[in-house]
Amino acid sequence: MILRAYHLPGVDDADITEWEERAAGSVRLRIPRLMPAHVSRMADGLRAAQVRLRDQSVDSIIDVIDRVAHRLLDHGDPLRVAADTALPPLTGYSPAMIEHILDGMAADWRRPALERLVEAELGGADVLDGPVERNGRRVMAVPHPLLLHVFAGNIPGVAVTSLVRSLIVRAASLGKTAQSEPLLPALFAQAVAEEDNTLGDALAVAYWPGGDQAIEAVAFREADAIVAYGGAQAIEGIRHRAPAHTPVLDHGPRLSIGFVAGDALADGTPPERIAHDIARSVATFDQQGCVSPHAVYVEPGVDAERLGALVVEAMSEVEADLPRGPLTPDEAAAVRETRTRAEFGGFSGRDATLLSPPDAPFTVILHRGVGFEPSCLQRTVHIYDIPSIDQALEVLSAHRPLLQSAAVAGGDVDLLRRIAHSGFTRITTFAHMAWPDPAGPHDGRGPITELVRLVSVEST
Repeated sequence: MILRAYHLPGVDDADITEWEERAAGSVRLRIPRLMPAHVSRMADGLRAAQVRLRDQSVDSIIDVIDRVAHRLLDHGDPLRVAADTALPPLTGYSPAMIEHILDGMAADWRRPALERLVEAELGGADVLDGPVERNGRRVMAVPHPLLLHVFAGNIPGVAVTSLVRSLIVRAASLGKTAQSEPLLPALFAQAVAEEDNTLGDALAVAYWPGGDQAIEAVAFREADAIVAYGGAQAIEGIRHRAPAHTPVLDHGPRLSIGFVAGDALADGTPPERIAHDIARSVATFDQQGCVSPHAVYVEPGVDAERLGALVVEAMSEVEADLPRGPLTPDEAAAVRETRTRAEFGGFSGRDATLLSPPDAPFTVILHRGVGFEPSCLQRTVHIYDIPSIDQALEVLSAHRPLLQSAAVAGGDVDLLRRIAHSGFTRITTFAHMAWPDPAGPHDGRGPITELVRLVSVEST
């Protein structure tokens, strides 16, 4: 099977002089080697397509996205079969994890979720069509006409979500895929084009090496805004190279944390339930997501050591259902180092105990006392037995700019307020930690409203 890991409206295959072929298990990916002239031509075509897109109703756009999502949820559809076949060897996730990710992601691209997103963000799609009354004022929402998306490859599907949001506001998109995952956004764009040529012409998806100055000089110049995913260094590089007037909507590295309040079991919730939910939140995405918890802080009232032991049992059960993908040599070395530090007192000033078996495909470490140790990931979670969550929040204040999701078991409204004021942009439960509300804010910002300009229309 040969799959096209690109979607380039306005650029014929005959115009590409160099190609790369990459193996992904039994599949081969065909990837064009772009030149600056290709990007310039695509940008012209995307701008023309965006003008045509203005005449399409948001309802009809959602209908197209919904049909593509339906195909991706159908395990017998060729689109889903291609993704299920190629993504495990390409990304390093197990086949079961890829199925789990695609099922969860594609559900957020169905009509009910998208309609709720538009209503929550904009109060209705009519604001995209012309001036409407909102909170005693007349406004309209106008998209940045051409969005450049710079995707990361850690979580398949995040790139597609970014493209979906852009289509909903009628923006055209040029997506730069990640070397580690160039396929799914291209498959999505191809499927959209099969359903609707106008929408397909408003999407271009391709890979080029990050930091290619000639190509990115054109791409950054053409973009009206840049949506950037990736590590701190990558985000900083994009900000440095982007024109001063071009907004950079960054979604960089984040830290997510769990908290178990002292009263978490007071309502009769069994500790096994909390442990199961913690294990699932750590294991989903093999802990590669911004939403994946690095640490769990446990207050008196809940036995942290017993909870940790229950998490070990639950992680074993999750492994049977959602196996961890194979580790690279560097990843395996980082896990070994973390376990060695736990066994031989390598965590400064704290008593640490390795709770998980030495041959387990996950790592659970119990710490006595307050601290913070960033996880080496790969299903490695630090559990802290602490006097109070407030002390944990004080330690975490050093990482305030990076804080994102806080999963909370127990506690009251005052605790939620303190967590929110400490810098977290999302508060959830362990059961929902891996799957944010698709209509909720993203990194504290509106995922739709950041893609548009709100235009005030005053009486004349």
